[in-house]
Amino acid sequence: MLRTTTRTRARGIPSHRSSSFLAGGDLSDDSSKSSATETDDEKSDFEDLLSEGLEGLEDFDLSPAGGYFSSALEDLTLRLLYFLVTEDFKDGQSKSTLLVYFGGVLGLTSDGSGFQRPGNYTVSLSAFIYCARLVVVEVLLPRTSYDYVSYLARPRSGQLDILNRVRRETICLGSQAPIGEFLSLRAYGRALATADGPSFRFDWSDDGQTIS
Repeated sequence: MLRTTTRTRARGIPSHRSSSFLAGGDLSDDSSKSSATETDDEKSDFEDLLSEGLEGLEDFDLSPAGGYFSSALEDLTLRLLYFLVTEDFKDGQSKSTLLVYFGGVLGLTSDGSGFQRPGNYTVSLSAFIYCARLVVVEVLLPRTSYDYVSYLARPRSGQLDILNRVRRETICLGSQAPIGEFLSLRAYGRALATADGPSFRFDWSDDGQTIS
């Protein structure tokens, strides 16, 4: 069975009960505001969780300890996704973020031999942007709390104010975050798609009877 441990609130995690919530809700490590002790504590906590959970991995779905382990992994996965979606550009370079790098991979064809046409790539970007926005909303305004990472359930009032603190910085066109870059790429791709021509072409035979 997993032992219960007391864990400190993760740095940069949005909290509706805290007055020190920072605009942007960035979960990235800030060397000027963090310490090596906090980092070591978080790492050791996660390692303890893994080591304890793996001991009963075979029947964790049926045991209380296994249920806690599964819930903790879900919370940590959400926190990781939120970090990726709101990651700041380094030196103003969008390619410094993991999601923008992955977005470039989405632009490749299935066999990796070339790039997708603008009309096809913008469809993938739209789906990616939609999912990223859902992650932000789920972190800031969850229906139920995520206790392991201290994401509190949404309040009954003031929800728009909470969302706007992060929206302006991370999920709008021109923001220094992956979603802002994807919005810019999608707009550019849609402009190119209008001049790209049809996605299929055909030719008539010389006698005008056959299409190939």
